[in-house]
Amino acid sequence: MVTFKAADDFARSGLMLSIIKTDDRKHLRPGDPVPDEYSGFRLEPYRTYISERHTSKNMAVACDKGDLQTMAAHALVRADQIEGRKL
Repeated sequence: MVTFKAADDFARSGLMLSIIKTDDRKHLRPGDPVPDEYSGFRLEPYRTYISERHTSKNMAVACDKGDLQTMAAHALVRADQIEGRKL
């Protein structure tokens, strides 16, 4: 449901990023209101840390490579969003 990608400077920073999707399946853009369920997460522009060709400019959850709690919490938010669409 979620994918975390290593930042370009991963060897130095250990930072992982995962793009945020909203309830309506769109990516969260910079300047958009942050959904309440993401208020406790560290949010960063994806492109700030990943510079591959055609890289998203949208917002991402950012965390340390060993922060499995944040990664799991992000996955649970996505699962809740998907389940909510089924109702």
